[in-house]
Amino acid sequence: MNPSIVEVKKQNAKNILLEILLNKDISRIELSNKLGISPATVALIVTELVQKDLIIETSKKSSSVGRKARLIRINEKAYGILAVRIRHSTIYMRLCDINGHIKASQDAVVDMVIRNGNATRVVNAIVDVITNFLSVNADESEKVMAMTLIVPGIVSADNTIDWLEANWKQLPLAGAIQYSIGIPVFVDIALRIQGQYEMRFLPDDLRNKSVVFLGLEPGIGLAYYIDGKIVQGRNNMFGEIGHVSLDENGPTCYCGNKGCFELYCEKLHILERLNILLSEERSCSIFRTVVDQNGGQVTLDAAYQAFRMGSVRVQEILLETANYLGRALLIIRNMLDPNCIILFGDLVTIDQYVLQTALMLMRERVPTRARNEPNIQIAKLPLSGFETSVCLYTFENMLDQIL
Repeated sequence: MNPSIVEVKKQNAKNILLEILLNKDISRIELSNKLGISPATVALIVTELVQKDLIIETSKKSSSVGRKARLIRINEKAYGILAVRIRHSTIYMRLCDINGHIKASQDAVVDMVIRNGNATRVVNAIVDVITNFLSVNADESEKVMAMTLIVPGIVSADNTIDWLEANWKQLPLAGAIQYSIGIPVFVDIALRIQGQYEMRFLPDDLRNKSVVFLGLEPGIGLAYYIDGKIVQGRNNMFGEIGHVSLDENGPTCYCGNKGCFELYCEKLHILERLNILLSEERSCSIFRTVVDQNGGQVTLDAAYQAFRMGSVRVQEILLETANYLGRALLIIRNMLDPNCIILFGDLVTIDQYVLQTALMLMRERVPTRARNEPNIQIAKLPLSGFETSVCLYTFENMLDQIL
């Protein structure tokens, strides 16, 4: 068969599988309409995927022409995925089916900091925790086709990791894990994995142009897509906007710069300022009441609630945050001029006050000719978990091998 025809068929199969994964129960005719593939081609590929046990046919639903259409979904039992996230001193391990449903989970605390050049100790400790988790869940582990590791810091093109806070320098952790567990291991930062997930929900007229995914937690960074493909830069560092200085007289960041974007708009830093407000001798009584009702927990939800109840002190913190977010959005708009900006994080999902204020500030400073602003959207990925986006990311990376 002509190699170009084979490649087109494989790409069609990939697109069909991903569409089924995102839409759960879907019919052949819906796949044909969504993907612009002929019904005959869809039928042929679906038949082959059923034979490979990758998808299954479920119940039927009424069709507009009176005939009931069979629905198709991913065969969740065909493969499993191991999703692992490293954050601070904790390793979050989740054994999932292809759809991201958790079958087994465990969190483990590990000393991640490399001291006196002893990187081997850190790598071995992480590998041991993961291999032990797989051995305890041996029945589920047999079906795992691949693992994706989410890490802080920067992932280079060779999959080594630099994490300044833990003194990681070109750490070959993914390779060590893959050698130990014997399955493919992908490694990336949360931002890119989340961004790739969000891109799937954009209409074609936006997805195929330029899109910025701006993550506001944990840490701050952006992923930039042109024609559906991510821009990574020469050193795989494109998008490190969290360490762009917005105030040269601001506080010193752990990266060495002063007044970094992350220090003003990242969730943990905002909560630090709110905690300082509570610790003051004459702190805001409204905010204190809301926090007490919240079991003593200082959260962004509590801050927005206190602001809506009339707390000027909390509003000052939110306005400061909005000011810096507006500056950052202006930088993004002026430098990248994207068609769409997707924002992720509690700061913009719990309440729209900071975002709308930031957008107002951005609009005031835009050059006169640049009046067509980007489409602003809030991320669809739930804040509660990382499994759904990781499983989609892993499955997409494994499609060539699966097919």
